[in-house]
Amino acid sequence: MALLCLQPSPSRDCIVVACGETVTVAETTSGPELSTVCRHLSISRSPVVCLGFSPSGQLLAVCADDKALKIWRTQDWEPVGQRVIPKRATAVQFTHDEQYVLVADKTGEVARYSTADVSAPGSVLLGHSSIIVDMVLCKGLVITCDRDEKVRASNYPNCYNINRFYLGHTDFISVLRCPKQFSAMVLSGSGDGSFKVWDVEQRRLLHTEVCAVEEGEEEDVKAVTQLALSHTTIPVMVVVALEESPELLTYLLYESGHTTPCPEANIILSQPPWSCAFDWSDRLWVTLPCETHPLECYALSVNVGQCQFTKLFHEDSPVLGALCKWDIFKGAVGNEMDWNSLRKQAFDNVEMYMAQKDERMGKKGPSPGGALEQVEEDGAKPPKIVKLDPLPES
Repeated sequence: MALLCLQPSPSRDCIVVACGETVTVAETTSGPELSTVCRHLSISRSPVVCLGFSPSGQLLAVCADDKALKIWRTQDWEPVGQRVIPKRATAVQFTHDEQYVLVADKTGEVARYSTADVSAPGSVLLGHSSIIVDMVLCKGLVITCDRDEKVRASNYPNCYNINRFYLGHTDFISVLRCPKQFSAMVLSGSGDGSFKVWDVEQRRLLHTEVCAVEEGEEEDVKAVTQLALSHTTIPVMVVVALEESPELLTYLLYESGHTTPCPEANIILSQPPWSCAFDWSDRLWVTLPCETHPLECYALSVNVGQCQFTKLFHEDSPVLGALCKWDIFKGAVGNEMDWNSLRKQAFDNVEMYMAQKDERMGKKGPSPGGALEQVEEDGAKPPKIVKLDPLPES
């Protein structure tokens, strides 16, 4: 799977793509003439599982499957430090002051590590009873989601103090996103084919949007795998990627929390995408397993009640021309996320239990009643049954 991470600072045009073991950075340098520089960052020999920029964009954290955590300074792309964390990571986020980096792992814990002192040990902030899939920071809260259909909001840094659980999804939660225009909102996408809009200040559900309709069987429901939110437009453009679907669905998110679909703005790709994200110019970047066009870019235009995406080409974006090469993305083939591994398998063990019971009873031999019937067939007299008189009342 190709992970896409965009620079959160509007002053720089920078894109980071992680494909397998390779982390590639493409950014436009300022000067008399604009030019694009590509760098390859080395972290380990294992595939990258998650990465993220700090709020100012000055730091980049990358976690690999071999439990390596490495932080770079984006000004000159020099490594700040590297450490080995005790468990495999699933999500990484910087705190707002950028003094710490938070790492969620597959055992359901979130640990905090210092960005300045690499030798300082980490500390566990919170724990779930199942795998943590994604994590965001919003309004002084660490918001995490897990395989057990729960969204948990914990007060930072005292994360043992749970602010609230947000319940309602019926399958694993795959992604969390926070719109910058509405800072108190959190969007959660799920394996049940829907995404929900929550208000973490009023601690309530605002809206539920069903993206995949169940058609009689659970296998027909497609999980929401990606949520991409625009940075500057109001209402917010929400782009949804569904499991094994080449179509990107589009919705408008309003300040009330309600969403309306924009079918005229839906994007049909050649293959199901790996990842998608908006940059600060509200261009949508999409990675997909296609040798000819592994990276695509679309410009968003929003008028009154109408939205439209326009596909850009290499001459429209120097970064797109520098990154759209299959040699960069081919390392992601074979490392795709298996969403079925997060689904809970339902099974009925009654039939198996009854079969085992019949087999067990057969090994015990005939019942006492069966032995009595066999004696009667051989001509012998059956045992005499003596009826006893009841005891006299005293």
